[in-house]
Amino acid sequence: MTLFLLLRTISSEIYFEERFNTDGWTKRWIKSEKHPPGKPFGRWQLTAGSTPGDPAKQRGIKTLDDFRNYAISARFQKCWTDKNRPLVVQYTLKMDKPIICGGAYIKLIPDGLDQRRFTGGTPYSLMFGPDVCFAHTDLIQFIISRNGTNFKMLQHVEPKRDGHTHLYTLYLGTNGSFDIWLDGRNKYEGTLKEEFEFEGPKYIMDPYDRKPIDWDDREWIQDPDDKKPEGWDDRRRIPDPSVQKPEDWDDERDGEWEPPLIRNPNFTAVWEPRMIPNPNYMGTWRPRKIPNPDYTPDEDFGKFDDLCYLGLDLHQDNSGQLFDNFLVTDNLTYAGEVAEVVFYPIVPKENEVYFRWGGHDRWETQRKWGIEDFGRSKDFGVDANGNRFDDPDSFYKNTHRKSIAEENQQAQAISDKSFNERNDL
Repeated sequence: MTLFLLLRTISSEIYFEERFNTDGWTKRWIKSEKHPPGKPFGRWQLTAGSTPGDPAKQRGIKTLDDFRNYAISARFQKCWTDKNRPLVVQYTLKMDKPIICGGAYIKLIPDGLDQRRFTGGTPYSLMFGPDVCFAHTDLIQFIISRNGTNFKMLQHVEPKRDGHTHLYTLYLGTNGSFDIWLDGRNKYEGTLKEEFEFEGPKYIMDPYDRKPIDWDDREWIQDPDDKKPEGWDDRRRIPDPSVQKPEDWDDERDGEWEPPLIRNPNFTAVWEPRMIPNPNYMGTWRPRKIPNPDYTPDEDFGKFDDLCYLGLDLHQDNSGQLFDNFLVTDNLTYAGEVAEVVFYPIVPKENEVYFRWGGHDRWETQRKWGIEDFGRSKDFGVDANGNRFDDPDSFYKNTHRKSIAEENQQAQAISDKSFNERNDL
């Protein structure tokens, strides 16, 4: 098990923590009511998912409806107001159903949010987490919003796309450094100046600088001493010697007579002198660099003094994403201690349940069906017999499902036992 780097802060604070292990989550989490006309937001369910290793610890909120927008938010227990503290953001995510196209990231939002009117257009300060859509989008988003502009991390860091619970952690230091952890392992470390183009270049090419007339940037030139060999015939076409000028041809009346052309049977090739290094080569010319008049240093980029809400603003063509164990703090050590309780102990248990009850086969089957049915919202999530892929209350509800590998004559029966029947867990 990879442990977090132990970094301690003086008088550390927990600004937001939610493990969904107490009642009343619907009072703490407010669903937005500002949905697009005629298409309500997707539903959320408090659940431990289909293959929990520890149902009591793994209860979180899960998206239920395909092809829907989701918008829900919760207020911090204490607003973040000190920009001189390191920021730690952490949560667990389980793709209980394969995500073909959809977001699974979180947003940190400043004070003043009307939670019932929270939408994708609501200003936010930081975005972090997986964003997936087929092959063209498959990354952990890390976006910082500053003065109305969203700045994306340049580095591409891939998330995990399977049916297991995974831990996502972001550490943002006071010196402009940051780290992204996945399951407690450092996936990337960098600096804001290197990974976010928020200041623009300090120097730019002078737009008024021009290449000198005598600047020779030809690296190779033709050898002036190279001569075409005698007998070299580079004429592709020649006059046809078998055709004679007509006797009645009048040059004054008809113009100068020219015989028709035919392919030259003695054509060798187009001759060109050999190339030699240019003795006067001066290199590739570039304009001189001058200070960028639009360069504005921003020493406070990535430092926040107004964070009061954690929000989930998502569009999911495929539902089934289970969010849990949200944490916003300034203490990376505490984030590691939380992981020792809510993540590391449940990993082996979840793996045992997952594979014992055919979780991998089920997940792969849903993934393949999801790709084939993508875009057909009324059919998505339903097999040929009308059975849904996922039932929130059971592993597979009183039925045996066949794998999509049926086309390869590899039908795979999947267990139909529900969680209520699993007395051995």
